[in-house]
Amino acid sequence: AIDSCPVDCIHWVPKEQLGPLEYTQQIVMEQRLGVALMMSGQGGAVADVFEKTQAFLKFLTQREEKRELILRERKRKEERLRRREEMRRKNAAMWDEGKSNFWNRAAGGKKD
Repeated sequence: AIDSCPVDCIHWVPKEQLGPLEYTQQIVMEQRLGVALMMSGQGGAVADVFEKTQAFLKFLTQREEKRELILRERKRKEERLRRREEMRRKNAAMWDEGKSNFWNRAAGGKKD
């Protein structure tokens, strides 16, 4: 097929790039170009599918990094809230223990 293409529009690509290229060609690209237009040299205004695919993959990578950052930040906040609640419970228990010790001492009970 590569040897018979009159306008050099078929390229070898690694298997890993095939899926993103197909998606870009079918979904992302707004314009299609026929062989006749390519043969007449009028296809220069159409965006390069390889450049669009690289931009799309970069977008996906950035989106995934942003998602991971948001998830890490959320986990950090949850951990901070958990520690704060744990400290609040601990302080409340110490306060309650201190009040009961105070009233025991006030009533003539033994000291701790």
